Amino acid sequence: MTTRHFFARLIATSAALLLGGCAGLPLGIGGGTGDTAAPDVRSFKTYEISYATDRSPPDADDVKKGLSFGKRRGPMSYGMATVTVPNLASILVGEKSAADTAEKFDPNKHFTIQRLDALSAPGFLARVRSATAGAKPNDVLVYVHGYLNDFNAALFRAAQLKHDLEFPGLVVVYSWPSQGTAAGYTLDEANVEWSAHNFRKFLDNLTASTGTARVHVLAHSMGNRALAAALRERVCERGPGKLHHVILAAPDIDAEVFRRDVVPTLNSAAQRVTLYVSEDDKALRASRVVHGYERAGESRIVAPHIDTVDTSGLGAKWFELFHSYFAEVKHVLHDIKRLLLHDSRPKDRGLDERSTPDGAYWAFKKE
Repeated sequence: MTTRHFFARLIATSAALLLGGCAGLPLGIGGGTGDTAAPDVRSFKTYEISYATDRSPPDADDVKKGLSFGKRRGPMSYGMATVTVPNLASILVGEKSAADTAEKFDPNKHFTIQRLDALSAPGFLARVRSATAGAKPNDVLVYVHGYLNDFNAALFRAAQLKHDLEFPGLVVVYSWPSQGTAAGYTLDEANVEWSAHNFRKFLDNLTASTGTARVHVLAHSMGNRALAAALRERVCERGPGKLHHVILAAPDIDAEVFRRDVVPTLNSAAQRVTLYVSEDDKALRASRVVHGYERAGESRIVAPHIDTVDTSGLGAKWFELFHSYFAEVKHVLHDIKRLLLHDSRPKDRGLDERSTPDGAYWAFKKE
């Protein structure tokens, strides 16, 4: 076993122990903080989440696990999912889905996929046009997941973001072929690189179909690699239109490569760019050990046109990875909400400005 493979397994083992796969992600703002007892009367909300994916169709093992798509590379597929989100503080994202077993789980207690309707590419874009035409606001939010996500988990996370951010527009999840397993880190790296070109073409078609709608992209962890590569292609080939908000949450990208190759691209690719980082992110610490270099998501990168927000010190516990804080920590969720819904600048969101010789970054005020 090579040193690289050893540390890749270290990441996998740490993720499995600390994160429990994608099953241990708290609901966030909409479900409260988790400190109060669950009420006797339970309820849920239903959301329509659009999806685009270059995953393979499910194989027999995937079907047995209740997965709607597989973990291998496949042709582009599009559709719309109906997802339920429970209104309970104690519920965990992806804890159960209706497809996990033959038993129909209670949507008052679990995230569930109620319907999954496939669409052709023209049908998908027609739905986007219909959803954004005349709508106020007519924003579109594209979510790109990271490592350790199967299709269902990515769909649940997108629904949680729709719920917790109270996002009024269309939410689309782009799901690349992550293995959805702790041991799949190295293969995920290969697949996210392969997926970048498909994601770029998807963004081109989406932005060309939305007219005056503002298109935002929120990418997490390894998903930022697909986003960064797609944006470089768009800028080099002058793809249609700028994105509005680009949010890079805990990017698992070499920090020096990010400064050299990604930063110059972002200014041309988006109206507003926000980078969320944390020195408490244990998953990125492990990734640094694997790759030998600091990751962008643990570095206070200061650059023109980028609002870097440091989330360090927001209550990370020793046994937590603190890698999915963008969707788990209410302070960060509130910050993203104000950014997307009100277009607020960091100062107007109550963040503290911190000066460095290279410029300023932002941090949450100490309570």
